[in-house]
Amino acid sequence: MTTSKILIGVCFIIFAGIFDFAKAVPQWRRGLNGYEYLIEIEQKYNWFEASHLCASQNLHLVEIDSEKKNTDLIHVLKIYPGSSRNLWLGANDEFNQAKDKKRAFYWSSGKKMVFNFWSIENPNNAASNEHCAHIWHSKANFEWNDNVCTNKMGYICEKEIQ
Repeated sequence: MTTSKILIGVCFIIFAGIFDFAKAVPQWRRGLNGYEYLIEIEQKYNWFEASHLCASQNLHLVEIDSEKKNTDLIHVLKIYPGSSRNLWLGANDEFNQAKDKKRAFYWSSGKKMVFNFWSIENPNNAASNEHCAHIWHSKANFEWNDNVCTNKMGYICEKEIQ
């Protein structure tokens, strides 16, 4: 094998490694509403792991408290190349003792959810085991669904732009 073929092979391996690494790093996206979103689509985490990963960076899973913020995030996701995946939101019903289908959800900060964008017939607490919220990629406008908190998917962290 010639030296030039070896060099080309090494460069290809290095380039492929850099390309794979770049895909695995969560990407920042700026919304129009004064927030930046850190979106992880490649790695999969349960809701608790995702919340912890956000907190370890002084962030939190996204809290969507208004139609305006939801519309802005939908815009970000529609132009984001990896938005065809389910992504954890910062809402759960763990602060709620009543585990019925009409139970209240709360954001990770402890604030009660006042705005929601649930898909039809959700939250439904299927098998009495769905306590965490995510954006549902299969819905045209990224409607929300409740899911088992230990399921693995990507996530969205947020920070307010200063």
